[in-house]
Amino acid sequence: MLSIIVPVYNVESYLSRCIDSVLNQTFVDWELILVDDGSTDASGIICDDYAKKDFRIKVVHKENGGQSSARNVGLDIASGEYITFVDSDDYISTDCYRNNMSLLLQDKTIDLLEYPIYIVADKCIKKMLIPGYHAGTHLYQKRDIFLFWSNEGIGVRGFVWQNIYKKELWNSVRFKEGVIFEDCLVQSMILEKVSHVYISGIGSYFYVQRKGSTLHAKLDWNKCRDDFDATIPFLHKMVYYGVERKYIVKFYCVTLNRILDKSYLYGINLFLPQIDEINKIQIHWGEIIVANIKAKQKVKLVGAKLLGVSRYLRFTQFILRRQPICF
Repeated sequence: MLSIIVPVYNVESYLSRCIDSVLNQTFVDWELILVDDGSTDASGIICDDYAKKDFRIKVVHKENGGQSSARNVGLDIASGEYITFVDSDDYISTDCYRNNMSLLLQDKTIDLLEYPIYIVADKCIKKMLIPGYHAGTHLYQKRDIFLFWSNEGIGVRGFVWQNIYKKELWNSVRFKEGVIFEDCLVQSMILEKVSHVYISGIGSYFYVQRKGSTLHAKLDWNKCRDDFDATIPFLHKMVYYGVERKYIVKFYCVTLNRILDKSYLYGINLFLPQIDEINKIQIHWGEIIVANIKAKQKVKLVGAKLLGVSRYLRFTQFILRRQPICF
């Protein structure tokens, strides 16, 4: 019934905990697809050892192509009616699948089920609070679905590993390879196809914060660009599906503010394509003034709106004597 896809790359210290958390599930009708993405440590050997112990575990060894490539390989061979993901340095609670799969099998109209996340950092475990989150909620309207995944305008929440999907949602969808924040991109495409979402309060996904992970690697221009290229299309879809205006304005403000900050850091001309794309959404400066954001951000964004972003960046760069990184 359930295909669990785990991309694996150089995580020998974490991998056994991840796999054991699947083996310990009280729900048993699953297949675990471990995609060894060219690991240079013992991760591939660990995968093979587990496959010898349980026939439900499939292992694929491939040349390194990145997390998107590994997940796509898993999707290509998955045979379950439902799909979910686990990152190889994370783990799940023993009750994660049994009750949630029961809910899905009882109501076949549910396309996507989301369950809770717990952040694990420095031996401290804390539940991730999501604005507007109410366990047991059913979402049927696209505007509500896109609002929920926008964190009420704070920014797109693109995690794919806290969700269980109907396999058919992935029929014509794959992760874009060679980019970071591929989760945000693919989630936006998946939500286009979803008609019924269920927010579950059952089960726990333990998201481990560790040095060296993709998300916590050193920030650079490419990572910022991929972030904006994944975020802005989501904002356009919020507009298209009629999400309440105040949340669209807030999302716009938060995103443009981040673009301005990164423009100072990396160069005032490097994010002009992203600025052009976000400015296709017509936001009046008066809407920015009443937006639910910090006063300092309002001043910055109103200035950029009135002067134009390029002129504003050049003016403030001169005034503040900010020197961008040159490429």
